Amino acid sequence: IPKFLKSELAASLLDLMQQLLARGKVRQVAVLEQANCCMLTSLPTWHLAHRDQIGLVKAATSSLETMFKISVEKEFYTCFKHGTDKIVCHSGDSVLVAQTTHSCVVVGVASDHIPGSCLYEVSELARALLDKGW
Repeated sequence: IPKFLKSELAASLLDLMQQLLARGKVRQVAVLEQANCCMLTSLPTWHLAHRDQIGLVKAATSSLETMFKISVEKEFYTCFKHGTDKIVCHSGDSVLVAQTTHSCVVVGVASDHIPGSCLYEVSELARALLDKGW
């Protein structure tokens, strides 16, 4: 977690992310800062290339396309805009969901065959961040 985050905010964010992962519906979660297109934190540690971070932030915040393709970690995802603040993407048996908040983009990745909703889990984390003013 970057040093500029206050320790109580960092602890709260990590706790929310750990709770999300513990429910078992999402295998990877990250929070990206919109302004700089950089990762604030991820669980488990996700070494996502900066170009992929930029692509995810631009895709989640764009209102120009309703269907498009993006590349994340050299895997091509077909994405659909889901409302004004989120995208849902598929590649093989992987599902990637990204949702914007005031200043962040929450990204979750799940397997298609795991029961539950990656969309719901990411939305819940995004809502918690919005409640904190993020």
